[in-house]
Amino acid sequence: MTFIPSRRQHARFVCRLETKISGRGLKGHVDATLLNVGMGGAYLVAKGLLDLAPVSMRVTLGVETLSVDARVVRRAGPDPSDPRATFYGIEFARDHSTQGRLRLLVDRVRQQG
Repeated sequence: MTFIPSRRQHARFVCRLETKISGRGLKGHVDATLLNVGMGGAYLVAKGLLDLAPVSMRVTLGVETLSVDARVVRRAGPDPSDPRATFYGIEFARDHSTQGRLRLLVDRVRQQG
């Protein structure tokens, strides 16, 4: 078996968090589920099509809702279990305020795992 090193700079943590995606070109929001998350990005499945463009994610953690700026960077194909859903790779904004909220999200996910 060949070892293939990860290109990621940050660890990813498996999760299953409901989120709402909004952005330019979207009417309202798109419902999605985060499947893994790390400080650099996340993998999610969305019930709707997203453009490869900047978006805002709203993630609810208990009674708290976090808003995180990101960019959809990869469309990873349809979900075989739901023809209305598509997998996406996203990259988080690197600004100071986004990184603070993201650290809170990743810490919560890591603690629950």
